[in-house]
Amino acid sequence: MPKLFSLIRYKALCLMNSLRELPAHSKLKVYFILFFVLGFFFSGIFCAFRAFHFLMDFSFIGNLLIERIFHVYFFVLFIMLAVSSIVMTVSSLFSSKEMEFHLVLPVPFDQLFFLKFIEVAFLSSWAFLFMSLPLFIAYGLVKDISITRYVCSIVLILIPFILVSSSLGFILALFLSFLSKIRGKIFIATGMLFLVLIKIFFTLKTRNTYTHGDIHILFDHLLKHTSWAVNPFNPTAWFTSLFLSLSGESRLPINISFHLVFSSAFFMTAFLLFFHSLFGYRAWTRYQSAGSRRKSWSLFFIIDHIFVKLLKIKRDVASIVARDVQLFFRDPVQYSQFGIFFGILFVYFYNLHNMRYQIDSLFWKNLIIFLNLGSVCLTLATLSTRFLFPQISMEGKGMWVLGMSPFRFRQVLHVKYISFCLFLLCITVPLIITSNSMLNVSGFDFVLTLILVVLATAGLSASSIGLGALFPNFNALTASEAVSGFGGTLSLIVSIAYIVLLIVPCAFVKHADVMGWIGHNTALFILTFLLILNGSGSLFLSYFLLKKGGEAIEKNEC
Repeated sequence: MPKLFSLIRYKALCLMNSLRELPAHSKLKVYFILFFVLGFFFSGIFCAFRAFHFLMDFSFIGNLLIERIFHVYFFVLFIMLAVSSIVMTVSSLFSSKEMEFHLVLPVPFDQLFFLKFIEVAFLSSWAFLFMSLPLFIAYGLVKDISITRYVCSIVLILIPFILVSSSLGFILALFLSFLSKIRGKIFIATGMLFLVLIKIFFTLKTRNTYTHGDIHILFDHLLKHTSWAVNPFNPTAWFTSLFLSLSGESRLPINISFHLVFSSAFFMTAFLLFFHSLFGYRAWTRYQSAGSRRKSWSLFFIIDHIFVKLLKIKRDVASIVARDVQLFFRDPVQYSQFGIFFGILFVYFYNLHNMRYQIDSLFWKNLIIFLNLGSVCLTLATLSTRFLFPQISMEGKGMWVLGMSPFRFRQVLHVKYISFCLFLLCITVPLIITSNSMLNVSGFDFVLTLILVVLATAGLSASSIGLGALFPNFNALTASEAVSGFGGTLSLIVSIAYIVLLIVPCAFVKHADVMGWIGHNTALFILTFLLILNGSGSLFLSYFLLKKGGEAIEKNEC
C-alpha cells in the first residue's frame, strides 16, 4: 500500500503543477475560461432558482414536477458518467503510454488498477458534477435547507453515485477489451442481450401504491413517458429519493433510500475488484495485442473503391482524405466524443414527437426550432475547435513529408477543409432535418434552418482549420495540448461569436414575426436579406482564413 500512496501522491503533484502553470498560459485563454466558468455558474444558479420558484407556485403539482425533473436528471447524469468512464478507461488504462511505464515499476498490477480507477472516476465526473452544482445550490436555496446539512448530505450522495457509475463503465470497458480477440458474433450477441435487457427495464410495470383517485395516479399518467425514471428497479431512483428526502418530499423512506444507495455502491466496488482479479490483466494484454492484427486492406479499399472509382477523386487527393479518416478512427477518444455529443442530440430530436403540450403554439415551436439549431451549432463549434484546429499542429515534425508531395501546403489545407466540411454536413444536416420533421416544420422555416446549419458548418470548419494553420504548435504531442494555446482559445471565441451573429438576428426577426410586431412579408424580406448577408460573410470568412492560413504555413516551411 505505501507504493500505491506514492503513486497517488505523484498524481496529486502532477495536478498541482498543472495548476501552477496556469499563469504561463495565454492570458486571453485564462480570462476567457474564467469569465465563462463564473458566468455559467452564477447564471445557472439564477435560472434554476427562478425555475424552481416558478414551479413552486403550482403548490402540490410543482413539487411533483420538481421531483420528476430530478429523477430524469439523475438518470441522464448516470448514463453520461458511465459512458464517460468507458471512454476514459480506454484512453487512460489501455491506450496510455504512462501505463506501460508503470508496469515496469515494482508495483503490483492490482494497485495500478486501483490507481487508474480513481483517476477515471475523477476525470469522468468532475465536469458533470460542476455542471450540476448550480442546480443543487438553487434547490437548497428554494427549500431553505441548512447549508452545513445540505453540503454534507450532497457529498454523501454524490460519492456513492460516482462509485456506481464509474464502476459500471470500468467493468464494461474491461469486458469489451477482454473480448477484443474473440469473433464478432460474440459482440453481436452481447449487444443484442444488452438491448433486450434495456427493453425489459423500460417495460417493467410496478404496482401502484396510491389509492383510487389519488393525484399521483393522474400525474404519473400524464408523464408516463418518464415513468422509467421513477421505477424502483432503476438504481438512479434510489439516489434521487435520498436527495429529495433532504426536503421531505421523497416517495421512499429515508432509511430505505440510504441503505439502497450505500449497499449498491459497496456491491459495485466489490464486484469491480472481483471482476478485475479474474479478467483485469488479461483484458489489458488482449487489448495491447489486438491492434497488431488489424487488417491493412481498409486503407486501400477506401482509396480505390470509394474515393477514386466511385467519387472520381484524384488518387493523391484521396490519399490525404483516407489518411485523415484512418487517423480519426484509430483514436477512440475522437470518434467516441463525436458519437456521444451528436448521438445525444439525435436521441433528443427524435423524441420531440413525444411533446404533446404547446407544440401547436407558434411561439413555442419557433423557440424550440432555434434552440435546437443553436444547440447543434454550439456543439459543432466546440468539437470543431477540439478536433479541426489541431489538424496542422498534429503533423508535427512530419510536415516535410507533405512538403515532398506534389501538393502545395495551401492545397492540403483546402483538401482538409472540404473533406471535414462534407463529413460534418453528413451529421448536422440529418439532425436538423430530424428536428424539423418531428416539429412538423415546413416551407420557409425548413429552408431557413437548413441554410443556416450549412453556413455554420462551412464557416466553423474554415475558421478552425484556418486559425490552426495561423497558430500551429508543431511541438504538441496531443491534440488537447495543441488547442490549449492562444490559437485554440481564439478559435473558440471566433466560433462562438460567429454562431451568435449567424443565428440570433434571424431568430429575433422570426420571433418578431410570430409575435406580430412586424408584418409577415416584411419578416420574409429581412430574413432573405440576412441570409444573403450571412452567406457573403461566411464565404469571405472562409476564403480569408484559409488563404492566410495557407500563406502562414508556406512561410513557416520556407
